[in-house]
Formats: sequence, structure tokens, C-alpha cells
Amino acid sequence: MKIPYLPKWEILFICAVAFSLLVADRNIRLSMVLNQGFNNYTQQCGNGMPPCPVGKVCANGYCISTSPPELRANSLSVYP
Repeated sequence: MKIPYLPKWEILFICAVAFSLLVADRNIRLSMVLNQGFNNYTQQCGNGMPPCPVGKVCANGYCISTSPPELRANSLSVYP
């Protein structure tokens, strides 16, 4: 089987598109991992930062609530 000849600019263009897609995918995946679980926590805390307000504690550099999360009612039956 004979491989067709591609000019250098076409090969470079294909490589550039592939590289840009890899970079975009990496940025999207990292942004999801880094922001996971901290979307609602805007106040940062820690050394040299203001303390958390009443009812919140400092965890992983963000002020989080100490109350357990409220679960929505559902129709699933729960057995002990």
C-alpha cells in the first residue's frame, strides 16, 4: 500500500490542531478536579487571612459550614 504524500504545512497544521485539543482537554479536566467540592465556598482562610464567620470552620483553605448537608426527600425506602 502506498502512503500518500502530505506537504509539511499540512502535517504541521494537523499537529498544531491535535496539540491545541490536548491542551484544551487538559485545562477542562484540571479545572473540574481543582474546583470539585469548593464551588459554594468563596471565603478563603488560613495563616495570615481573616478567620471564618460563626458556624463555619477552616478546611482545605476554605470556610465550610459545620452543619450536615440537608438531603432532599425521595421515594426510596431506607432500611436499617
